[in-house]
Amino acid sequence: MSPSKLETTLSSAALATGESEPLLPATAAAAAASRPPFTYTLRPATLADVPSMASLAACAYLSSSFSDFLSPGRFAYISEHAYGYTQRVRYRMLSPRCVSIIAVSSSGLPVGYAQFVRHGEDAAAKEVHRNGNTWAFQLKRAWLYARFAWDYITFTDRSMDQKALKVMMAHGDMWKGEQPNRWHAQSVVVSPGHQRRGIGKALMRGMMERAGSEGVPLGLEASPDGELLYTKLGFELKRRFEIDFEGLGKEIEEDRGGLMIYYPPGCERE
Repeated sequence: MSPSKLETTLSSAALATGESEPLLPATAAAAAASRPPFTYTLRPATLADVPSMASLAACAYLSSSFSDFLSPGRFAYISEHAYGYTQRVRYRMLSPRCVSIIAVSSSGLPVGYAQFVRHGEDAAAKEVHRNGNTWAFQLKRAWLYARFAWDYITFTDRSMDQKALKVMMAHGDMWKGEQPNRWHAQSVVVSPGHQRRGIGKALMRGMMERAGSEGVPLGLEASPDGELLYTKLGFELKRRFEIDFEGLGKEIEEDRGGLMIYYPPGCERE
C-alpha cells in the first residue's frame, strides 16, 4: 500500500473506534469502560493484514514518548510515518521463525496484533524454523525483498530524526548474550479505542503457553505503559533501557519500561 493510501487507512482506523483522532491512554480507558462487551477472534496474520497492522501501530504510538523521540516530524509527515510501520511489520515477516497473530472483532475490524520470533538453536527452535521455511514462505520472502528494494529507491521517512535513529541502532542487540533460547515479542499492539478489554492479554497468553510447552522463556522490550500489563501477566523486569540521549536535546521517560521476561513454571533460568 502506498503512503497516501495508508494515510487514509490510518484515518479510517481512528474513525472506526468512534473517535475523530487517535485516543490518548486516559481517554481510551474511559471510552472502553463505557462501551458494551464485544467478541473478537485471534487468527494468523497474512500479508493482506499488514496495512491494518501498521495503522493500528501508528494510532497506538502516535502520542507516545518513544514517537516524540524517534519521529518528531510524524504530524507533518503522517503518511510517511505510518508507512514506516508497514515496513517494520513486513520486515519481521522475513523470518521463518516469526509468528504474527491478529485480533479481529465480530464486525471484521482489526483491533490488535502481535508478532513473535523464536530465538535459539535448541531442538524446538530448529523445528519452528523447519515448519516455517516452506515453499510458500520462500515465495512470500522473495516478494518482500523485492518490495524492500523498491522502497529503498522510492521512499524516505521524513518524520524520523536520523540522529535519534543512529542512537537506537548503535545500541545494538539489548539481549546479546542473555537467554539465547527464547520466544521474543517483537510487537504487541491494541487499538487505543479497544484497550483494557483483555485483547493484549489474549495475544500474549497463547505464546506464553507455547513458550511453556517448549521449556523456554518469553522476552520483550516494554514501554512504560506496557510494563504495567506485563507485570500483571507474570513478567519480571531484567533491566531498564540503557540508551544515551546526551546531545540530542530530548527527554524520554526512563524510570519505567525496559527488558522484561516471563519464565514459565519449570523453565530453567540462564
